[in-house]
Amino acid sequence: MLAVAFSAPMCLVVMGGSDIHDYESDIRNPRKGQSWLDGRSIEKADHAFILQACKVATLGVVLLAVPASFQSPQTMVYVLIALGASWAYGSPPIRLKGRPFLDSLCTGTLYWSIWASGFCLRDGERSTSLQTSNPSIWIFFSCAGLQMLTAVLDQKADSAANIRTIATACGERVTALFSAITL
Repeated sequence: MLAVAFSAPMCLVVMGGSDIHDYESDIRNPRKGQSWLDGRSIEKADHAFILQACKVATLGVVLLAVPASFQSPQTMVYVLIALGASWAYGSPPIRLKGRPFLDSLCTGTLYWSIWASGFCLRDGERSTSLQTSNPSIWIFFSCAGLQMLTAVLDQKADSAANIRTIATACGERVTALFSAITL
């Protein structure tokens, strides 16, 4: 059930809210094509529907995570961290995507918490600590680095839309260097 939670419902929560609030940047972004496969921007007329779908998907993720939380209660904590990071990254009033460095740290936290929720369930063990896991730090930094890389790709469109990101604050080269270091 946790795998189902982290498939389409979680993708909708992570991408949907952010895409709504990235509309001005997305319509200026040459990477965004006209098909859904190209990352097409969401039409303004669909924003309210997508936002409502994100809220329903959030509830769905929580409900789908309940069975796993019986095996390891920590799982629900990490699921809630992932959901909180998703909403904090892409949606006002917090919208960490618009706060340089916090945008990358939030992304690292989001994907690390998804990994951690599954890690708690490994081999049926009841894990009480992630401290013994070396992949934990690698996952956090690699996901933060990948976010920096996408910020570099979107730097011009984000600048034109007055969206502050690590790439608009530090420039493409410095951000690419940070990304390379974390990857």
